[in-house]
Amino acid sequence: MRADVSEENKVYRVMMGMDEGSARWVFFTQGRGGTWDNWDNRVFSFVGNELVPWVGGHVVFLSVVVGVVVVGGVVWLRRRRRGGYPVVVKEVV
Repeated sequence: MRADVSEENKVYRVMMGMDEGSARWVFFTQGRGGTWDNWDNRVFSFVGNELVPWVGGHVVFLSVVVGVVVVGGVVWLRRRRRGGYPVVVKEVV
């Protein structure tokens, strides 16, 4: 660790024993907890659980609809340009 680090920038590690008969882990359970759970967690949860699948479903649906319309339009234009079935003329000899 560098010598010019101020007191507020020091990092401390709290280690609890896991051996049989050691003290219980109580360091992180003394406070109220949940201070990280703010409004943004609810917003991101809504976006991930509701909005993304909804938008994704609509994009897939619209892609299928556009694909069907494009293919149908191409088939319709080809039939229209051809003028129906080709005329076959047989010469009678």
